[in-house]
Amino acid sequence: MPELILDENHIYRLDERRLIGVTESLSILDNRWKVDPYYLDRGTAIHLACEYHDKGTLDSGSVHSDYRGYFEGYLKFLSDTHPEIIHIEKKLYHPRFFYGGKLDRIMKLNGDLVLIDLKSGGKVPVDELQGAAYWELCRANHIQVKKVFDLYLH
Repeated sequence: MPELILDENHIYRLDERRLIGVTESLSILDNRWKVDPYYLDRGTAIHLACEYHDKGTLDSGSVHSDYRGYFEGYLKFLSDTHPEIIHIEKKLYHPRFFYGGKLDRIMKLNGDLVLIDLKSGGKVPVDELQGAAYWELCRANHIQVKKVFDLYLH
């Protein structure tokens, strides 16, 4: 089975073949990801805090005070909904269209398998396209998600 690699430059490779990433392709339509590095770093830090929390490895004192409210918003979501987390930061590729993506969370929520995309910025129209591309990745990889949600953390 081919190995999907995501490198430090956010470049996907399937063995030796370079794949386009979902966010890379969508940056053609919207420059959401071409912003001040502060906002990219903030998003990365918030994602990591949520990931480490879900894996049970977070030192809660390590969450920067500037980002604590975002992280607490995620904790409130978990407390309010009690999901069963199935996958955390799941990397997938599309076997026909050869693109890659990293899905933030796949969860069981109210009995349904759902895909949750964590957001620390404002809502933009391209978010729906990102969700659709991730849904297609799930479908192509036989992960039968029923719904896709963007979870906007503030």
